[in-house]
Amino acid sequence: MGDPSKATVELTTRPRCFAPYHRGRVHHIHVRGFVMEGGASDFHAKFYDHRSPQVGVLGTRAGRHWVIENNVIRFGKTLGMDIGTEGDRDADGLGQRQPRGAGPHLIRNNRITDNGAGGIQGIRSRGTRIIGNVIERNNRLGFTSPEIGGIKLHFFESGLIEGNLVRNNDCYGIWLDNMWHNARVSRNAVLSNQGVGVFIEMGFGPLMIDNNVIALTRGSTQVSGDGIYSHDASGVTVAHNLVFHNANFGLWAHIGTDRHPGVYRDGRRIGRRRCESSGWRVVNNLIIGNHGGAVGLPAEHPRATANHADDNLYAASYNRWTLETFGDALDRPVFVLNNNKGRVDREALVSRFAERLAGADVPAAERPGMARWLDLPYLRLDEWRMLTGHDRHSRFAVVLRTMASTRTPYISFVIGTAPTELGCERIDGVQRDYFGNRIEAEPLPGPFQNLVIEPRADGLPRRTEGRGPFVGLHRPRLNHITLWPRPEPPAGGPARR
Repeated sequence: MGDPSKATVELTTRPRCFAPYHRGRVHHIHVRGFVMEGGASDFHAKFYDHRSPQVGVLGTRAGRHWVIENNVIRFGKTLGMDIGTEGDRDADGLGQRQPRGAGPHLIRNNRITDNGAGGIQGIRSRGTRIIGNVIERNNRLGFTSPEIGGIKLHFFESGLIEGNLVRNNDCYGIWLDNMWHNARVSRNAVLSNQGVGVFIEMGFGPLMIDNNVIALTRGSTQVSGDGIYSHDASGVTVAHNLVFHNANFGLWAHIGTDRHPGVYRDGRRIGRRRCESSGWRVVNNLIIGNHGGAVGLPAEHPRATANHADDNLYAASYNRWTLETFGDALDRPVFVLNNNKGRVDREALVSRFAERLAGADVPAAERPGMARWLDLPYLRLDEWRMLTGHDRHSRFAVVLRTMASTRTPYISFVIGTAPTELGCERIDGVQRDYFGNRIEAEPLPGPFQNLVIEPRADGLPRRTEGRGPFVGLHRPRLNHITLWPRPEPPAGGPARR
């Protein structure tokens, strides 16, 4: 370690580097070009009561119409940036009451890194736009309380999270919690975060999640590593995303609690209703190589209705044998019709499945064992269609030689002709892909409308003795996609409402 008398020690005593003195009274501030680091704020585990408000290295303190751009914000004790009303208690102990709202702000082209708990957090920051930021290596101190995230926002109505690189955070990547109607999460690279890539909790939509790359999510002691995970959320559209090699499911949604979030109509709150997992629309996605399974949606229930999945392209999970069994019947994507944490009786699901199998004249030898299925309720694509009606037009894709890195970052793979044969329909309001290319009337699935197709991949044998399916495909047409920095979008600009 050397001589400690010759070492430099930094000691941080103040909770912030930059914030107004007055709460909810300082507006139209432009913060540009600073390097801010340090800040000894407490962890905000109970920000919603009188204990510990949200305090970042940079804070807006419930101001309105701030522009925060081209800054470096790092090494805060807990949060890098707080952009909302902080919480019930005045963070500076001055007795100032919590304002009713904050924002809308523009938070653009910042680097928010290496903070102790999270990157950007805020409550009631309505209409805020978070665009083009790099958010990485947050939760450096390893907090486990459920208030951690690269981006975590409450009451994020009519907000936009677009074009950000959210990577290598030891916490959830993007987390929208408790009311986010009319918000959008679009064209982000969400890579190698811990627990969940994109987490949607408690609220009634609409919410659009489109043209994102959500990949390499790692499991944690609390959450297993889903690409997209949700409980108690309704009215969510998941369209044109690449959900790629996450540790657990590509997408999982269910009812988790019996809470009563607010319900809004035309921007006005009209009451409260018990939370649901209804109105999910999962369409036009590439869902590839997720190790727990492809999709888990809730069984029909009074609080889980009108869910729909279709026109998705699925590829193998790679978790049952080895890469060399790709394309074999032993290694196909699997699906789960979940029982909403016990709110639907599993025995009833087994009976329903058995009736559907019998009604479809599936030979007994080809039916799964119902007793075993009760404990391991995985479904093949044909069984998923039969039991749920989901994914009637979806299909398998031949996807080979998948690679990814969070450093560059990039993704690469070879894909057969399935994207051009799927026949996806255009989604209202989704006009441009991850790189800003226009989405035409007959779009490809996933976030890249200029995919390179390799027709020879479809003709590979299911198995090649001793080698597997990779032999025989020489110099393939490869998709090698650099995700960041991204080029300037074509004329017409990036996706907007």
